[in-house]
Amino acid sequence: MSNETPQLVLNAFKKTFGVEVTPNTRLVEELDADSLDMMELILRLEEQFNTKFDENFVNFNLEQKYHRETVQDIIDAIQGKTQKW
Repeated sequence: MSNETPQLVLNAFKKTFGVEVTPNTRLVEELDADSLDMMELILRLEEQFNTKFDENFVNFNLEQKYHRETVQDIIDAIQGKTQKW
């Protein structure tokens, strides 16, 4: 992905949640994100990056392999640093 990826992800969060976020913003604790919010975000990101993510792309369960806690976790996953699709 390009160097624009972080800004594109931050913009998608702003459109979805209606607030500015930083890479360190915590999904649940700060955004109070639930599964419906995250599905909306995933659909927006899929459209933005012209790709499909599997159902485990965003997982709040600490026991799961692909657990995501922060906006940076989402950016890293999209850039392929933490997960290969």
